[in-house]
Amino acid sequence: MKQLIPTILGLCFMCSPIGALAEDKAAPEPPKISINSNATVSNILQALKGKKLEIYLRSGKTVSGTLKEVSTHTLQLEKISNKSYYDAFLRLEDISGFDIQMRFPRGSY
Repeated sequence: MKQLIPTILGLCFMCSPIGALAEDKAAPEPPKISINSNATVSNILQALKGKKLEIYLRSGKTVSGTLKEVSTHTLQLEKISNKSYYDAFLRLEDISGFDIQMRFPRGSY
């Protein structure tokens, strides 16, 4: 009887799918952005909702966070870097540019 228990446990382990032990992590899908003659900052930012951005303002200041909302004249960033409990509201006319990570190094996801 004492030998039967380890044998049963061993069989159960061998029959369980190995894939269930290791999680499948697919590479994150980069956002699809197309720039054309009708593209505006607002349109481009709409496609980036939920993504981490680094926004450069005309004043020279930089703000990093996750894009939550975009309206006609403003945007809302949440989870501001170094201020995780704060949100930022920025006027679109004050933005001079922004960065977003579009590709990820292999194995970093």
